[in-house]
Amino acid sequence: MSTQFNVKSAILSEIAKTDDSQMKTILLLMLGVLEEIGSKIDLAIDNEKKMMKSFVLNGHEENHHLHHDWIAQRLKHNGRCEWANKQIAEQAEATETKKTLLGKLYENVINQFSTIIITGLAVAAGFTFLK
Repeated sequence: MSTQFNVKSAILSEIAKTDDSQMKTILLLMLGVLEEIGSKIDLAIDNEKKMMKSFVLNGHEENHHLHHDWIAQRLKHNGRCEWANKQIAEQAEATETKKTLLGKLYENVINQFSTIIITGLAVAAGFTFLK
C-alpha cells in the first residue's frame, strides 16, 4: 500500500534545505499557488451540491419544491386545482339539490291533483247517487 504524497511538506522540506533566497521565494510562491488552488477546489467541492442544483434547475431552485407540490396537486385532482374541484363539487351539489326540489315539487303537484281528482270523483258520485 502506497502512502499519499504531501506536496506542502515536500516544498517546506526543500525550503529548509536550500540557502538560495531566490529558490526559497520560488518555492514559497509555488506553495502559495498550490494552497490557493487547493482552497478553491475545497470550496468547489463544498458548494458542489448547490452549484449542481443551480446548474440543473437553471435558476429555479427556490421554486423547485413548490413546483413539485403544484404538479402533485394536479395529479391528485385529475389535472385541476383544489378551487376548481370545489367549484365542480358545489355545482354537482346544486344540481342534485335542484333535482331533489323539482322531484318534491312534482310529487306535491301530483298529490294535489290526485286529491282534486278524487274529491271531484266523490262529488260527482254523490250527485249521481242523489239523482
